[in-house]
This record gives sequence, C-alpha cells and structure tokens, in this order.
Amino acid sequence: MTDALDLQVKETLFRFLEGDICLSDFENWIYGSEQLKDLIGEDLYLELVSVDFRREAARYESERTIFSVIGRNEFIEWRLCRLMNRIIARPADVHADILLAYRLYCRGYRFLAKIGMTYGINVACPLPMNDEWEGLSEPQKDSTISGFYPAIIPDAQRILRALKNRQIIFSNSDDTSLLHGFPDKPDYLDNRTLSEQKKTAYRSFDMNKPLTKFVFNVFGIRILSYGPLDRL
Repeated sequence: MTDALDLQVKETLFRFLEGDICLSDFENWIYGSEQLKDLIGEDLYLELVSVDFRREAARYESERTIFSVIGRNEFIEWRLCRLMNRIIARPADVHADILLAYRLYCRGYRFLAKIGMTYGINVACPLPMNDEWEGLSEPQKDSTISGFYPAIIPDAQRILRALKNRQIIFSNSDDTSLLHGFPDKPDYLDNRTLSEQKKTAYRSFDMNKPLTKFVFNVFGIRILSYGPLDRL
C-alpha cells in the first residue's frame, strides 16, 4: 500500500502526523483530494471521512487510520530526513535541531554520533561555564552556531543520503515510548559499509593534542571533564 502512495499525498500525510497541518485544513484536504481514495482504498478512505473533526479525539482517530497506510518506521525515517534537512538549511532555531540530534544519539541513535558529540553537545552544555543554552547571550549563541558551519552540512548530508537510500532502516514500529516523537529505544539496521559508518562516527580525541577543560552540569552537580581543543 505504501509504495503505491503518491509522493505528494504521502508528504501531506506525514506533515499532518508531524502537526504541521491543523485538523480543519486536513479535513478540507481529504474531501478535496481526488487521488486519496484511489491510493489508500475505499475502506480506509471511508474511515477518514467518517471522523468527526469537531471532536478532541479526531487527531488520534485520523492518525490511527493513517498509520494503517503508512508504517510508523517510514514516518520515523521521514522525520529524521526532515531533521537533517533543517540542519543543512540552518533556520533561525537550528540549535533546537542540533540539540535533538544529540539527545537522540544519547538514546541509542548511534549513527548520529558525530553530529551529536561534535556539535550537539555544545548546545546541550555550552562552554565555558554556562549550564544551559538560554544562559548564553545572543552574540554567543550566534558565534557557537556559526562555528558549526559549514562543517556540519556534509555530516548531515551523509545521514540524509543513508536514510533516503534505505541503508538505515528502522524496525520498532510498536515502540510507544517516545522522545520528541521518536522511539526512545530505537531498533534499526545500519547497512552502510564500515568506511561509511566511520564518517559519521565520533572520533575520540588524540591524547597528544592539547586539552581544554569542559564543565558539565548533571543533576545540579558540576563535573569537570577534559577533551581536545579541536573536537571536530
């Protein structure tokens, strides 16, 4: 069923699941789409048009029907592609995307190691002595993000390419424990070559290089750690 879906229709369904499309607009799209019924079948189409979009449960009921057409794994992969595209595009709030990549890496998305540990950690634990990103001044924030570019772009492009080429494939569609809409305990296959995986891995530092002090805040306790000045 999924393979037969028109790309534009699929994109609209993804954007609704993401929360980009409100219920009233989604309802209007359902009735106005000439392709939807043919693409998802009459039974599922009737399920969608029978939803009472005035009810609070309308979004849940719609999502349940959509996930019988589009697998949750495919939606996860779409969301990761979107995350990488946002990092590449560098919107004004890109720090939130880079931070999310770091948090996902910490939860087991190992292919995000380089983005998470090279860039994201500097948003999660800003240097030199600030506990949180919001503690930085605007010039400090701008300087930090500018320091990530353009180096972060090819790193995000590699992950994006692997997802689009189906080299990274998710398989835990029933995981209901979510982190920002992503499975908290990801189960996926990374079919990239070892050389490709190394390009997105976090390179541990060389002990012969100069070290600098890093300060972390864990449960209110300040922890000193040391690492290289050039962690890229």
